[in-house]
Amino acid sequence: MRVSAWIVNYNSCDLVEACIRSLRNNGVTDAVVVDNSESTEEVARLQQLNSRDFPIEVFSSGGNLGYGAALNSIGRRVAMAPNDVVCILNPDTRSHSGSVHSIVEALKAGTCDIVSPHIVGGSMSQPTSWFSGGRFNPVSCSASHVDFGREIDLLGEVGIRESQFLSGAAMLMARSTWDRLGGFDESYFMYWEDVELSLRARRLGMRLAVSDKWYLWHEEGGTGAREPLRGAPYYRFMSENRVRLAHSLGISSWRLVVGSGARETLRLVFAPIRNREPRSAHKALTALAGTLRGIARG
Repeated sequence: MRVSAWIVNYNSCDLVEACIRSLRNNGVTDAVVVDNSESTEEVARLQQLNSRDFPIEVFSSGGNLGYGAALNSIGRRVAMAPNDVVCILNPDTRSHSGSVHSIVEALKAGTCDIVSPHIVGGSMSQPTSWFSGGRFNPVSCSASHVDFGREIDLLGEVGIRESQFLSGAAMLMARSTWDRLGGFDESYFMYWEDVELSLRARRLGMRLAVSDKWYLWHEEGGTGAREPLRGAPYYRFMSENRVRLAHSLGISSWRLVVGSGARETLRLVFAPIRNREPRSAHKALTALAGTLRGIARG
C-alpha cells in the first residue's frame, strides 16, 4: 500500500527537508511536493531530496495558488489506487514518536475515514498539545483546539477519538475519500479550508478522528501555550474566510457583527493588540478589513 505525503512548499526548503527526513522508515512510502514560491532554486533544492529508497516528486505550481488549491493540484497530478493513503502535512511538521502505521490501520479497519495524528508543540523534549481534536461552534462560527497547550505524557495517552474538525497541518485519508470529497474548496486561499473540508466530510457521513499512536511535532506550536506571532496576511484571511464559511453555513453577517458571533469577530480583530505583537494596530485593521471584505462578498 502506498502512503504518500503531500506537502506544499513556500520558501521553506529547510523545513520540508526536515519533515521528509523524519518520515523515512516510518511507514510513509514517498512524498509529493508542490512549490508555491515561484523559485527555480527552491524546486532544484527540493529535487535533490529524491532518492531510490524514498521517492520524492517535485513540481512548481507556477505561482502561489494558496494552500488548498496547491494540494488539489497534487491530487490532479498523482495517480493512486483507491485504497492508497494520502498523508497531507505542513512543511513545518516532523514525526515525533509512534508510527504512521497505526493511523493507516485505523483507516483500513474502518474506524474512521479521515484521521489526524496528535500534533504537539512546545519543545521537542517537553511537548504540549497543539491539536488533539477540534471543536466547531456553528452559533458563533468559531473553531478551537481541544486542550491546547496542555502538557502531555507521550507514553500515557493512547487512544483514538472523534473530532468535529481536523487541522490542515496533518490529515490522512484513503485516496478514494479524497476523490469523493473533491479536495479542498479553492476559494479559501489559506485558513479555514480545513474546517470547511471537515464539515463537508461530516455532512457526507464521514468519521473524523485523532489518534495518539502517532505524535507529530509542529514548529508553529513551538511557543507552547502562547499564541505565535502572526503576519498581517494571517489576520486578513483568517477573518475573511471565517465570514465566507459562515455564509456557506447560512450564518448571516448580522450575527457575526452584533449577534452570537460578534465576540469571536472582536477576538480576531483585537488579537494582535492583546498579544502585543509588532505593528499590532496595522494587523488589527487588516483583520477588520478582512471581515468587511468577507461581508461585502456575501
